Amino acid sequence: MALSIAANAFSVVGLADVVTRTGQTLTGGISDICQAASDAEELLREIGHISQIVTATRLFVVEFQSSPFTSEDFQVLPDFQAALNGCLSEFEYLAKRASQARHVRSDGIAARVGKSMKWAEEEGGLASARQRLESHRVSLMTTLSLAGRQQELAIRKKLQRLGDTLGDLQFSADARTALLEKEVKNYSANIAKIRHEVSGSRTARSKLTRQVHNASKEVVQVRAAQKRSFAKQALSTSALISKVDNLQNTIDTISDEVVYSRMKCTSCGVRLEILTMPLLLMRQPLSNLLQSMKTARNIKGSAFELDWILSEFEEILAGSHSASAKAALTRSKRSSQAVTMRNTDAEHEKRLVLSTKECMPSLGLAHASTAERRVTFLQPCNHFKAVMGQNDKTLLHVAEDYDAETGVRVSCTVGATFLPDPERSNIGLTITLSLESHAFQEDLTDRHITPYLVIPSYSKAIDYTTSDEVEPLLEMLQTNEISVFDRDQEGRTLLWHAASNCQLHTFRALLEAGADPLRSSLTGEDVIWYIWSINFPGQPYLARPSLRRKHGTAIKMTRLALQYGCKATDHAWKRHGGLLNMLCNLMEAVSEDYPLSRSLRSLTTLGYSLEDRNRQGETVLLAFIRRSLMMHITLTTILDLGANTRAVDRYGRGPIHVCFEQESEPKPGLVDRDRLLRRRLVDLLRAGSDPNLLDSYGLSPSDLVDTPELWGTWESCLQVVGMKIREGDEDEDAWVVYWDMCELDSVDPSAFW
Repeated sequence: MALSIAANAFSVVGLADVVTRTGQTLTGGISDICQAASDAEELLREIGHISQIVTATRLFVVEFQSSPFTSEDFQVLPDFQAALNGCLSEFEYLAKRASQARHVRSDGIAARVGKSMKWAEEEGGLASARQRLESHRVSLMTTLSLAGRQQELAIRKKLQRLGDTLGDLQFSADARTALLEKEVKNYSANIAKIRHEVSGSRTARSKLTRQVHNASKEVVQVRAAQKRSFAKQALSTSALISKVDNLQNTIDTISDEVVYSRMKCTSCGVRLEILTMPLLLMRQPLSNLLQSMKTARNIKGSAFELDWILSEFEEILAGSHSASAKAALTRSKRSSQAVTMRNTDAEHEKRLVLSTKECMPSLGLAHASTAERRVTFLQPCNHFKAVMGQNDKTLLHVAEDYDAETGVRVSCTVGATFLPDPERSNIGLTITLSLESHAFQEDLTDRHITPYLVIPSYSKAIDYTTSDEVEPLLEMLQTNEISVFDRDQEGRTLLWHAASNCQLHTFRALLEAGADPLRSSLTGEDVIWYIWSINFPGQPYLARPSLRRKHGTAIKMTRLALQYGCKATDHAWKRHGGLLNMLCNLMEAVSEDYPLSRSLRSLTTLGYSLEDRNRQGETVLLAFIRRSLMMHITLTTILDLGANTRAVDRYGRGPIHVCFEQESEPKPGLVDRDRLLRRRLVDLLRAGSDPNLLDSYGLSPSDLVDTPELWGTWESCLQVVGMKIREGDEDEDAWVVYWDMCELDSVDPSAFW
């Protein structure tokens, strides 16, 4: 429609131009007629008037194209076109007659005028032309008036709608203004009420301050008495705590050994009574240690470890394996030459400590995971002897079997060493396999006797776990060339190698093939432990994109392991304080804390707890603060995940205690250390940490501030959160932090940084 309107408008403009030019030509022709009659003069005036109207029409149509009322103006275009066509016809007719009149210029003036007038009178051209031109003029004027009226009506409608809109806006503005005035009045009333309450609270606070002042005197006196009594018992308590720590290591090691023996020995054909012999020999010394530890249950800061240690140790001594172990000891005495125990020094027995590092057995045969891979003893254990040394060493050569048909010789040796130095005492378990017949190696797979010790293709399979080439490894598994239960010389399965190399696709393929994520190695931890402990132990120089990708892969592998049998609450994690606590220890040297914060958030959603405690009684928050001052994003993540900011370690120290203790330690290369400490203290205070918490030595965080610069930092941090600090009355080492409600609104935290 727009193109049709534009075409019609352009045709009208062109037609008006043609009429104008024709009128000009006619005017010139008639003007050449000298001394024309009055009708000719009137005709000239009519033609000039019509030309002006045609010019006005042309201007109107030109402006019509940019008018906002195109739809209304489009209705009058046919009328303009008809009137202009009529004017054009008349002008052409008169121009033709005028040109005929100009041809008589050779005659005289009188003759020319006479002929012209005669032409006009004979033809009746002037009269009829004037009438027709008058009608066309009236038509043009009427059309112009109609178009102008339509535009006026449209403009009035627009103005009326605009006025209605302005009225609605004015009404809405008046209503909102009234509502705002009402709210302002309410706010003013509330402010006046709050001011009245604040003035009353100041009076109550002054009374409370006096009461606190009187009570603080009594507290200082009681604290001084406690410090004096604590100083007298400091040496004995420290020695007792050290003894409990050593005992805890002993119990952890023995617990692992017993659980390990019960779980693994029956699957390889080695008799349970052989492996439990050292534990039976140490039953009485361990019972004495248990009794000593029960007397130390009331040590401050260690009760939560002692409860768990006692329950675990009692389970070891009174478990289901005790009856079978006693029966095995009876049978062993009947067939042995002598079992003597001459070292009966009770004090020496109490100092027995088993080294965890030396206690890990180097088993090859005993850790085959399936019954098909066990060694069948063709003869009973007829070579048994137990000899207890007089001085400090015991060697138990427990069993030795030989199969003449296959040429297999198996020997099991258990050695226990008792030394005056607790750090050097150890117990070792070794099972060895020797092949005396070379022909036996050919059908080794058919015999199912620990093929991982001699199969060359197993090392090739291990190489496949260093990359994501899953197809060759799956082909070896499908052809029974290897098994997911095979182990290398150190007792590690293919799943362990895939986890240590952080290969996601290989890890998933082995789990789908039936690999056991709970027994990928001999130390008792599940495979998730190796995913994190091997791939992320202090890697500060690893490129950021590579480190982030590796963290993402480790999280995916952890999720897979949990789907295939691992548990976030596995008891084996208690030795390490939980996965999150262990991860904070391993990532101590990393300066890029985004991957660590991401891993903590993901592992928390998978079920790992932030409240697991390590040997020092530290939660994840305390362990992280102790080991890293520079990772602010990770600290914020731990606080956002809901970590307990009022948790304390075994010595009663909270997060702010640990911050000031870390500040006293030198950290070379750490830039802008004061700013990092400020941010950490403010975050902990806002999260609810107690600034007045006393540790087991009676020291608050303020007592640990030892420099003027650090004291200024501590005061400014308290001021940001709306607190102040004042000195105690009678004890110069006692400081009390209290809320300052008047200054909460006057401090801008952004200016603090």
